[in-house]
Formats: sequence, C-alpha cells, structure tokens
Amino acid sequence: MTIHRDVFRQADFIEVAIANLEEALAYGGILVVAVVIAFLANARASIITLFAIPFSLVAAFLGLDALGLTINSMTLGGLAIAIGERVDDAVIDVENVFRRLRQNANLAEGERRPVLEVVYQASSEIRGSVVFATIIVMLVFAPLFFLSGVEGRLLQPLGFAYLVALLASLVVALTATPVLCSYLLPRAKAVLRGEDPALIRFLKRLYAPVIGWSLRHSLLVMASSAILLAASIASFGWMGRSSCPSSMKAH
Repeated sequence: MTIHRDVFRQADFIEVAIANLEEALAYGGILVVAVVIAFLANARASIITLFAIPFSLVAAFLGLDALGLTINSMTLGGLAIAIGERVDDAVIDVENVFRRLRQNANLAEGERRPVLEVVYQASSEIRGSVVFATIIVMLVFAPLFFLSGVEGRLLQPLGFAYLVALLASLVVALTATPVLCSYLLPRAKAVLRGEDPALIRFLKRLYAPVIGWSLRHSLLVMASSAILLAASIASFGWMGRSSCPSSMKAH
C-alpha cells in the first residue's frame, strides 16, 4: 500500500487562496496607480491620492483588530475588493482642490486668495458629497450582515473588512488629504499652467455632447432608467438564491 500524503493537503488550498488574494491586491493596486496617474497627469497630485492606499490599509488593520477580527482569506478579500474604493474620496478631494488652485492662479496678483483658504473652501465644497457617496457604497454591503448559516459566517468578515477600509479611506480624505494638498499642490507646474491635462480635455470634448443630449431628453433618460430598474426587480423571481450547494451528486 502506498499512501500519498499530499493528495488532499489542506495547506495547499490555503496557500493557493492566499496567493490568489495577493495577486488580486497587486493587480488592483497597479491598476489604481495607472488610472490615477493617467487622469491626474501630475506627480504631486498622484502621490497625494495614492497616499490614501497604505494609510487606509494601516487604519483598516487597526480597525479589524479593534473589532476582534483576524487577517484571513475573507478579510483580505474584503480589503482586495475595496482597493479601488480607497482612493475614490481622495481623488475627488484632490481634483477639486487642484481645480480651485488653478483658478486662483489664473487671477490677477491682487485678487488671489491665500492657499490655505482656497484648499479649505475646495475641500468643504465636496465634503458632503464625499461622505454621502461613501455611505451609499457602504449600504450596498449591508445585506451581508443579515445572512445566516454558512453564508453569513463566510461573508460577514469580508463585509466588515470592506466597511472598515472605506471608513478609513474617508477619514484619510477628510483629514490628511487636504493637508498634503496645501503643502504639495500650490507650486505644482500643472496648477501654475492653468489648464486641464490633455486626456481630460479630450474626454470633456466627448462627454459634452452626451450630457447635452441627456439634459435635452431628460424624460426619455429617466423613463429608460425606470424600465431598467423595473426589469432588474422583476428578474429576482427566477434568480438562484443558493450560496453553497446543498448536496453533491456522486459519480
């Protein structure tokens, strides 16, 4: 009799799962960095925005520890899902501060306002939108906490990790991001130049006709959205609701 001890070795499955999560985190981080650099087209603005990723990760780990949760495949999965969301709030803040500083730089010398005042007002303009947008995204994960049985035990740690990461990114965007903007952005060449990056100008030219048509045909747009919403709700009737298979057929 020959016994193969590695045929059903649990450590192999765990190692593969962790490796997949590490790969997802790495790819997600690289994509986020590439998108931020492409759209902001400014090294200083990109550094401020990307600062939110490690800072919110550390805050998320501290939050998970305070809640009594460990670092496992499910909590890491929640952090991996939130990798893009962690920079959303910071991107909104940086973009608005960048725009207001650029407008201030285009004013005459005697009409320019102090940098701190511009940064404060720019951050205050979008603070409510950032908070409510984050809350709306968090509500999407609320149903996970009402699951029972195996599904609840599996997915609730993922939901907790996701929500903690979002809250951490929101705190970073409301506190650290404006401070970094006040230090790094006022003397940035893109601010002093006073114009949008080439990619943003190109996208605005494409978007302007679309938004103009949508506003002129608002009833059609709203009716189409209502029909799609009704179709989505109606589809619940024939959608599957099983998270884990209840039985396995033998072959």
